[in-house]
Amino acid sequence: MYALKKVYLYQHPTFKKGERTVGYVRKQRVNRPMFVVTGYARSKAGLLRYQVRDVNHQYRHTDGRTGYITAKSSYVRPVYYQTKHQTVTVINPQGVNLYKNKNRTQRTRHLRQGQLLKVKRIVKHRLTTRYQLSNGNYVTANRKLVKLGTVTYPKYVMAKGALNRYQTVNLNKKNRHYQRKQRAIFKVSYTDYSRNTSNRLTGVKRYKVAGGYISGNPRLVTNLYYQGRPHSRQVRVIARSGIRGYQHQNLTGRSYKIPKGKVLKIRRIIVRNGLVNRYQLTNGHYITANKTFVKTK
Repeated sequence: MYALKKVYLYQHPTFKKGERTVGYVRKQRVNRPMFVVTGYARSKAGLLRYQVRDVNHQYRHTDGRTGYITAKSSYVRPVYYQTKHQTVTVINPQGVNLYKNKNRTQRTRHLRQGQLLKVKRIVKHRLTTRYQLSNGNYVTANRKLVKLGTVTYPKYVMAKGALNRYQTVNLNKKNRHYQRKQRAIFKVSYTDYSRNTSNRLTGVKRYKVAGGYISGNPRLVTNLYYQGRPHSRQVRVIARSGIRGYQHQNLTGRSYKIPKGKVLKIRRIIVRNGLVNRYQLTNGHYITANKTFVKTK
């Protein structure tokens, strides 16, 4: 099981505030506290409780503790998917491995955060489940590591103003400062969260970039590429030397020059899984959706 909201570990099935041994704050999905259910019990009022063991190895002072937690479905949920889904996305910041066998032997490939996987079926292995992919390999069905459907992560972000880079995910040990006029652009290796070894602090979004970590606060950084079609269905070219229009969405084929200041009418946006999006114009051609080249009206 893993916790969806703030939960406490109690000494006995009938919960009393004075018998709380550990508190676990609400965390982002990839860092949610996890427990192994070792038994069941009921409170004096007949409420179901889970008897559990803490298996959060990152929480050194709580790892291995035992006790009771609520069994309310709004607070806890099975950490492994129990049904098949058509697609899942890797959400673990460190990625996941593919294996030839369901018992996780003979690793075949490492998958990075954001990769979309096509599922063939779900299989059980002891107390866990695995997804068998269309290529026959197996991947975990742990909800902390994969999520059903498509999940997008920014591949490039841009600083809105001055910004610092740090050595750690908790933004300790500053190792570079970027001035406001630089409008610094970063290639994102993965999205992570601070305080991932604390059961008392929630944590906030960070981006792993070359040389360290930067804040994921939307007031400080923004996706380098637009993620939707503008309400006005128009963009203005702002690049000093203009941009080019192309025949194909991967920006290939015969091209033509579009000067700075030109207003273009947009038909739709081509979203490429949080990477480098494109706009299709009403004339059928394609341009970049990079915010340093075009600006929505």
